[in-house]
Amino acid sequence: MNHLVAGLLFFTSVIQGCSTLSEGRGNAASASTFYERRCGPTLPLEPLDGEAQKVSAERVALLRTQFSTTAFETATALGVLPFLDRLLILEDQVGPQGEGPALAYVRERRHITDRITLGILDVSSVAVEADCEEGRAALLAEHLQKALDERQGTYTVFGLVGSGVFTIVSGAIAIGANSIGVINTANIATVIGGVSELIFGSAALVDTTAGGELHHERNLLRDIWTGENSTFVPAVWSFLNRRLTDEPAQRTLRENLIMRWQEEGRLGPVGSDTERHRIDLFFGKGGRYTIDELRARAAMLDLLETDISLMHQGLNRLIRELLKRDKV
Repeated sequence: MNHLVAGLLFFTSVIQGCSTLSEGRGNAASASTFYERRCGPTLPLEPLDGEAQKVSAERVALLRTQFSTTAFETATALGVLPFLDRLLILEDQVGPQGEGPALAYVRERRHITDRITLGILDVSSVAVEADCEEGRAALLAEHLQKALDERQGTYTVFGLVGSGVFTIVSGAIAIGANSIGVINTANIATVIGGVSELIFGSAALVDTTAGGELHHERNLLRDIWTGENSTFVPAVWSFLNRRLTDEPAQRTLRENLIMRWQEEGRLGPVGSDTERHRIDLFFGKGGRYTIDELRARAAMLDLLETDISLMHQGLNRLIRELLKRDKV
């Protein structure tokens, strides 16, 4: 009896020691990995000449009649309305054979097409940054999930081994002897085996504490949430804040994006402690994320990237409409 108890205690202590060691290694690996890859530009982009120029309300109304809604809104986001205004004035002065101020007309068109080209690059640049940030979060989540799966697998194995060992011991004792004392010993071994299986099985279910550090001084999501731009180029920011004419509530893309984040539960239940914690974490400078939080951040960045990329459609429409107006 004493030998059995001693053996059981020894076996239990060995399993607990191995479990603690395994868990410690997993946490150390998670905590020491930061995934601090730079995704954004190192220097802020300076505004271009002409972006602050204004066009009279009368001329703006005229420009609206000359282009589709999509093309006009894209031109507004790009800041090329002054160039389009001058282009329309020159169009009236250029003859059917190219006579008149043809050189000035060509130069004005070149300014506009250069801005459109830059707009295409700006959209791609911001979309790539969002994709890069999404990749950082997803990669860390994958690493943490792998470490968690390994720990849970260890718990499961320990539970099965412990249960099997003690079941065999109790069965052997029950078969080999008939005394009440020995039967009680077999019962004790069975109970210990069941407890062992319960402990490690429960550990496998409740061990969801895996976390890792992710920092983001430059934070695209923060600007979307607060409405204060510190990271987006002016053209993309203007595009995200335009009123959607085909949307009943006339929300902007930025407002729609926030609404979708909330509806999909990325921030947690409205007014909950989870929501308050995630707002501080997601829209701040970063910190310690759980796997679920990393996946939520990655999903939010994926939606942002998709909305930014929609600007390509407007750029395509604008340049096509300009090509149809070419007079030289």
